[in-house]
Amino acid sequence: MNRKIFTSLICILLSLFMAFAAGCARKTPEVTESAQKSPLENTLHDVTVTDSQREFVVNAGKENASTQYKLLVGSGLAKLRAANFIATTLSTATGASFAIVEYDPEGELAFGRESKYIAIGCDELFADAGQSMPDADLGFAGYYIVSYGDSVFIQADLDYGYQLGALAFLRAAVGYDMIDEDCLVFDKSGETLPDMRIAERPDFDFRNYTNWMTDNKLYGMGYDTSVSFMGVNGVGFHNCHQYLPPDKYYNSADPENYHPKWYSENSTYRQLCYTAHGDAQEYQAMLEASFEVLKKTVDENPEKNIVTFTQLDAPYCCECSACNAVVAKDGSISATIIRFMNDLDDMLQEYLNGERTVILCFFAYHTSLEAPSTTVEEDPTLKCNPNVCVIIAPISANYTIALDEGMNEAYAEGFSEWSHYADKIMAWVYECNYHWYLYPYNTYSSMVDTYYFLKQNNAFYIYNEGQRINKNVPCFGKFKEYLDAKAQFDVTVNYNDLEEKFFSNYFLDAADVMKDLFDQIVQWETYLETESSFGLDGGIYQEVADEKYWPRGLIESWLGLIDKAYEKVEHYKNEDAALYEKLCKRINIESIFMRFVQCTILSYTYSADALQQMRQSFKEDCAELSIVEYREHEGELTALYSSWGI
Repeated sequence: MNRKIFTSLICILLSLFMAFAAGCARKTPEVTESAQKSPLENTLHDVTVTDSQREFVVNAGKENASTQYKLLVGSGLAKLRAANFIATTLSTATGASFAIVEYDPEGELAFGRESKYIAIGCDELFADAGQSMPDADLGFAGYYIVSYGDSVFIQADLDYGYQLGALAFLRAAVGYDMIDEDCLVFDKSGETLPDMRIAERPDFDFRNYTNWMTDNKLYGMGYDTSVSFMGVNGVGFHNCHQYLPPDKYYNSADPENYHPKWYSENSTYRQLCYTAHGDAQEYQAMLEASFEVLKKTVDENPEKNIVTFTQLDAPYCCECSACNAVVAKDGSISATIIRFMNDLDDMLQEYLNGERTVILCFFAYHTSLEAPSTTVEEDPTLKCNPNVCVIIAPISANYTIALDEGMNEAYAEGFSEWSHYADKIMAWVYECNYHWYLYPYNTYSSMVDTYYFLKQNNAFYIYNEGQRINKNVPCFGKFKEYLDAKAQFDVTVNYNDLEEKFFSNYFLDAADVMKDLFDQIVQWETYLETESSFGLDGGIYQEVADEKYWPRGLIESWLGLIDKAYEKVEHYKNEDAALYEKLCKRINIESIFMRFVQCTILSYTYSADALQQMRQSFKEDCAELSIVEYREHEGELTALYSSWGI
C-alpha cells in the first residue's frame, strides 16, 4: 500500500474513533439493572449478617495477632478442604493462626454457647445445638450458615456446598473477595465476628471456568472444581464413541459385534443413529451396550453426579429414513436423542435404586440444536426424564450482545422452547474469538445479561468456554474471569460495581490508566460491531485480524497508555519489589494484543530492525506469561516464531 494512502486511512479511522469515544464520554456500556428485568423466582440468596462486639482476632493485622477460635471439621474431603481454605485465608487476612480439629461425634467434646468454633459439617453437633436445616431447597451446591452463641455452623446437604459455604463465611467474617489468585481483598479487619444466618445457593448449581486456572483459583473464586463431571474413559464431552466405538461395532469382522445400524450413514463423521435405523432389536442392543459403559462409569465415580452422552463435535446427525421420518413428524432430530436418553436413563435409575442422584446429559448442538415442534402434551415421550439434562450450545450466536437481544432472538427462543422439554438445562456458551485468541472479544457486559436470561430458562449449569491453554489471557481476560465468577453465582450483580472493584484492586495506582485503556478498547470494539460497513457479526470465528480494524496510530496510542501504567507503579520498585513485579506482569499481559497486531498485520509498516526487536520482545514476554497459542487448532506461537525466523 502507498504510504500516503496508508497514513490517510489511519487519520480517518482515528478521527472516527475519537468522535465515537467523545460521544460515549469514555464510559463502558451500562448493564441493564435487575429491577428493569422480569423478576426471578428460582433463586435463593437469603443473607443476614449483623455486626457484633464478639471478639474474633486479637491484634488483627499485626505480628502478634491471635485467636481463641478453632476450625472443627466433620469427616470428608470436601469439609476438610473447606476448613483448610478458611484457615489459610483467615491467616492471610488477620495474621492469626487457626487450628483445625477433627470432630469425633463419639468423643467427649465440651460444647456450649461460649465455645469458640467454626464448625464445618459437624452434623451431630449441629443437631445437638438445636439447629436444623432451612426448608428452602439448597440444590446441589447450596449451604446454610448460622451463628450459635460464639460459634458458627457451616452446613450443606451435599459436599458441593462446602466450597461456597466456606467462601460465604469468609465474606461475612473478613470481607473476602478473590480478584485473582494473587490479588485478595479483605474489607473487614476480622477483629470481631458478626452474627450470621445465611441460606443460599448459587444461581447455577455448577459453574465452570472461562479460561485456564489453577485448582486453587477455581476454588477461591467459586467455580466448580470439576468434581461433578464423570469422564467416560476420560472423555467428558463429544464422547458417544466412548460408549459405542466404531472400531468395535462398525468396523468389526465379528458378526456378533457388527452393528452398522447404530451409526449414521455419513462416513465422514459417523455420528450415532438414535433410532438404530428403525430396527427395534438393534435399538435395544444399542441401549444395552451403552448402559454397560454407563454403569461402569458411574461405579468408578461414586462422588460425582453428572455424566454425559454427547454427539461428536461435527454438524451432521443421522439422515436415515427412520430418522428423517422422526424429523418430519416431530420437527427436529433432537426428538430421537431425547427418547434414547430417556430409555437409557430408565435403565440407570433402576440400577441406582434411589440411592444416588446422577444426571445424564446430551447435546443440543449444530443440527440437533432445535427442540422438537411436537409438544410434550401431544407426545409425553418427548419430555426429558427428571434427571436427563440437555446441553444447549448455540455456537453460531453473537456473544457480544446478550443472548436474548437482536440477532440472537432465534437462540433465545430455542432456550425458551427447550425449557418445555427439559427441567434441567446446561448452557454451553462462548467467551472468545477462536480464530484469534489474542484479540479482544467484547463480552464483558453482555455476558451478565446472558446469564440472567439463562437463569430465567431453567439453566442449572453454565459452561462458558474461553481459552484453555494460555495461562494468561490478554484483552482483560482476568476481568472476565472475575466477572463471570460473580455473575454465575448471582445473576443480579451490578456490572459497574464489579468493574470498579476489579480495576482499583488489580491495577492499584495504574487503575485509572488501565481503565481508560479498557474503555477505549470496548468503545472501539462496539463501534466495529455496530458499524455495518465493517461486516463483523460478533461471532466467535469472525476474522478481525485486518489492518482496517486496527490502524497503527490507534495501536500505538494504546501502547502509550501501557507506558503510562508502568510509570504509575514505578515507585513500588523500591518500596515493595514483589508487588511491583506483580503489577508489571498484570500490565504486560494487556500489552500483548497490541504488540501481536504490530508483529503481524502491521509488520510491513516498521523497519526490519524495529520489527525484529518487537518480535523478539513479544516472544520473550509470551514465554514468561505462558501464552502459547494465538488461535484454536494449529495455532501454536512456536510455529509463528519459526516463520518469523526467531
